[in-house]
Amino acid sequence: MKKFLMLAAALILLVSCQQKAANNKSYVAKVNGTLITEETMEEELSSLPEQARVLFLSQSENKELLNMIINQEILYQEAKKKRLDKDKRLKEAVEKFKKISMVKLLLAEEIEGKAQVSDEELKKYYEENKEEFRLNAPGRKEHGQLMSFDVVKELVRQRLMAEKQQKVFASYMEGLKKKHKVEINEEALKEFGQQEAAPAEEGAEMPEEKAPETKAPKSETK
Repeated sequence: MKKFLMLAAALILLVSCQQKAANNKSYVAKVNGTLITEETMEEELSSLPEQARVLFLSQSENKELLNMIINQEILYQEAKKKRLDKDKRLKEAVEKFKKISMVKLLLAEEIEGKAQVSDEELKKYYEENKEEFRLNAPGRKEHGQLMSFDVVKELVRQRLMAEKQQKVFASYMEGLKKKHKVEINEEALKEFGQQEAAPAEEGAEMPEEKAPETKAPKSETK
């Protein structure tokens, strides 16, 4: 029995050590106990604009990226110490972000998903509008040359997708407005416009008045 207990204790200790070693490898840095992992860095990197992402990827050790994440975590912890997570402004910002995000999801589902363009439509548009796809390069021998369908295919797709999305959106909004009661207070709208226009008028620069020209008296010659 004692041997069994000793063996079990040894196994538990071994597993614990292995988990600790794995945990040490699983994080890149710690800020007051909060782990910054490789996954954290990957998520942060993917959220950056393309130019910034390329800049960070060009650094072999990515220390600048890590330093940026550490700074963010330190600032976040400081903000929590000041109880800014309870601030009314934060709640308003979160609610606004939530509203925008929900609208984006709705549009992706109702508009983008229903405004697809087939290859046949792309080809038809290209054939009917070939003159739009001639090179404009005055002074060069390529000037006026017709670009092939394969070259402009994605450009045509973007153009047709935008046109279709506008039509689908207009139709979708027209249907929604029939289901929702919308009231516009014309007086309040007019008052708002006047209030917004007033500061602009006050801030308009007045033309500078030119001082009357004074001619220097002619010196008398004896």
